[in-house]
Amino acid sequence: MKYKTFAIPCLPSTGMHLEEMDKFILSHNVVDVEKKFYQIDGGNAYWAFCIGYLDYGSTHLRQNENSASVEKPDYGKILDEKQYKMFEIYKEIRKEIAREAALPPYAVFNDYELSEISKIETPDEKNIIGIKGISKNKVNKYGKSLLEKYKKLQTQENFEEKKEEKSEKKDLF
Repeated sequence: MKYKTFAIPCLPSTGMHLEEMDKFILSHNVVDVEKKFYQIDGGNAYWAFCIGYLDYGSTHLRQNENSASVEKPDYGKILDEKQYKMFEIYKEIRKEIAREAALPPYAVFNDYELSEISKIETPDEKNIIGIKGISKNKVNKYGKSLLEKYKKLQTQENFEEKKEEKSEKKDLF
């Protein structure tokens, strides 16, 4: 694993620094993000980010030779219908976890990692560690929460379906 650090000043002109960090994160397989707030005696303050990553190499994202933009895969075409539905649910849960951790969603799990999790019939802490980019540390920080929130949501949906079935049966009589 490799590491890259970024210092983001807490000034109105932080856009350039943030943009540089965003580009880096989008073009690398981020495994871990540590953040810390610093304030120097003179009153200057900044956020320091230490980003643990694996190089994408031959994985799903490619730099377009004629452009600086990153091409993202169309997961609606790559995944089957059930997997894509799971992928979309995981993305919503990821947003919630990211909001709680005050991180961008891709720092919690990137789309590739979520797509791989969605391919697993019954994901758990042990079998998602085998996915490229998901370490034991990442599972402890975010994976447990992702799986717990998914199970809770699944239980609620099953309850609602049973409730609807009972209501439909009553209507028949």
